[in-house]
Amino acid sequence: GVAMLIVSSLVSLYYNVIIAWAFYYLGSSFQSPLPWSCDAPRNAHLCQNASGSAGRVSASEVFWNEQVLGVTHSSGLGDPGPVQWPLALCLLAAWILVFLCMLKGIRSSGKVVYFTATFPYLVILILIIRGATLEGSLNGVRFYLSSDWSRLQSAQVWSDAASQIFYSLGIGFGGLLSMASYN
Repeated sequence: GVAMLIVSSLVSLYYNVIIAWAFYYLGSSFQSPLPWSCDAPRNAHLCQNASGSAGRVSASEVFWNEQVLGVTHSSGLGDPGPVQWPLALCLLAAWILVFLCMLKGIRSSGKVVYFTATFPYLVILILIIRGATLEGSLNGVRFYLSSDWSRLQSAQVWSDAASQIFYSLGIGFGGLLSMASYN
């Protein structure tokens, strides 16, 4: 019980940082031009698209390292650099969202699950429809359906798949047991 509480707390710290990054990207995606494109003025000096030459960095790397993380202001792990306030506010928003979801106890989170369980399917459906209407979409489908079955013989593939299943299901964190007890 106590170990599940400690593990769940540590994992929630990790996942909330990822949620904060997603909030930051969501907010940045409403800008024009997109800040991770070569059209953005901040990226133009050393930027390339995916088909560019070696020796330069991609637009998304420039956006990630300079604008999101601010690693250009840091000289290494001993010098973390200044606080990235937009990212810190996104992290605060993520924690406020967790607080609001858990405010009235576990029973109220059951109502939140209705949204969080169905909304991703709606987004995926929209993205599939949009992707299917793009030029060359059939090439992407062919690539997706072509498989290298010899990779299934690798123990590393199975190890990676098992660890992803444990993270996805939250086995060992007690979440499944807790949610099942309220049905």
